[in-house]
Amino acid sequence: MCIITWDYDHTEEIKKNYFNPVSGKHDQYKYKIKVNGKTKGSIRSRQSEHQRSFLPNLIHSIDASIMRMFIYRFYEQTGKKLNHLHDCVMLHPNDVAIFYDIVTEIYCSPSLETLIHDLVFSRMKNDTTGSVLEKILEIEKEFLSNKDTFKLTPEVFDPKKCYRYEGAV
Repeated sequence: MCIITWDYDHTEEIKKNYFNPVSGKHDQYKYKIKVNGKTKGSIRSRQSEHQRSFLPNLIHSIDASIMRMFIYRFYEQTGKKLNHLHDCVMLHPNDVAIFYDIVTEIYCSPSLETLIHDLVFSRMKNDTTGSVLEKILEIEKEFLSNKDTFKLTPEVFDPKKCYRYEGAV
């Protein structure tokens, strides 16, 4: 299960000037502090930050969900823990065939087709009402109408090429 949350606390960036004796130059460092309550522009900046961060956070959540599926299945099949960072894995060359089998299994799974619904739409619909819920239903309908209809099957899916640029040879 993946829960998508955002921090709505407002922060202020503070800049401090200092002299760097090594370089012999004046410089500036920045740090952020948490501000309690509303400040000038805090509501507008939070909404703007939320809108700008939604898509990258959504993509990261989908990537992380797929990675969790992979790590779990790899451990089930091999008893080995993977060394990983985000969507990169380091594994022994003897395990590459298992790696490709699991990638094929995950990407050709029917559960991958409902991942966006499971991660986003169902959770948002459970937590909202009124006009916000209506807007979410409208966005979900549009998303589903724009969704591709092709099905990945192990016969046509090549795990060795799934992370390459599609135009690459």
